[in-house]
Amino acid sequence: MNTTPQPLISRRRWLCGCASGALLAGCGGGEDGFTSNTGARGCLSINVSAAQATTSPGCGIPTRSTGNAALDAAFRNEFNAQGNFWGLPGVSFAFLNDCNSPNALANPQDRSILFGTTMAAKLLRDFGDTIPLWQVLAHEWGHQIQFSLGDSWLSAPTVAPKELEADMFSGFYLQIAKNTSNLSSSIANAFALGDWEFNNPSHHGTPIQRGAALLAGGRVAIEYVSGSIPRTYPAIRQRFFQELTFIL
Repeated sequence: MNTTPQPLISRRRWLCGCASGALLAGCGGGEDGFTSNTGARGCLSINVSAAQATTSPGCGIPTRSTGNAALDAAFRNEFNAQGNFWGLPGVSFAFLNDCNSPNALANPQDRSILFGTTMAAKLLRDFGDTIPLWQVLAHEWGHQIQFSLGDSWLSAPTVAPKELEADMFSGFYLQIAKNTSNLSSSIANAFALGDWEFNNPSHHGTPIQRGAALLAGGRVAIEYVSGSIPRTYPAIRQRFFQELTFIL
């Protein structure tokens, strides 16, 4: 049984793109090359890249490497795995020289995801495993889904509703793709990413809200796998919205 959300073909039509029933079955990892393309049967072959990436960046500039070949390869494999999971073509990836400001972001203009090398190092140092890294990466994929499907219904004085929905996408992914029985490090990371700046337009949600959103995404994933909700993004997001009404 394929438990992956049905990939986006258009804003109105949904199909299951991968032939195999294995959760992360796809077309394999891509090599660095500054392109993204769709493979056979709609599976994705996504190259870890961004057109403006460089080998000697200044602060805030994309870069091709963390400086650790093993970590680079792990990111490449995970980015491709998440791309196949979400079924959203045309998204590219690069690392970001985030200097002393740990950050990761999704860009709606060029449909890229940038992951800071400082952010990656901090998460590995703080938690000792890669799950919090993949949590943040899935959060940024959540934003790319919002860009593709629209997120006007999440409009608010702050970006908190959009950020919390992205946290739900992250929890949804971890529950299904990683079969993670212990999300303690991810919950702790979600708490750490929260803030109390309620009047700041960039307010992402309180620590409690961010942890709750991650767990809510996991609950929706369990419903999804059980077949109690339709296997479409609109149905998933409707459940996310219901969960948001309790979190906000």
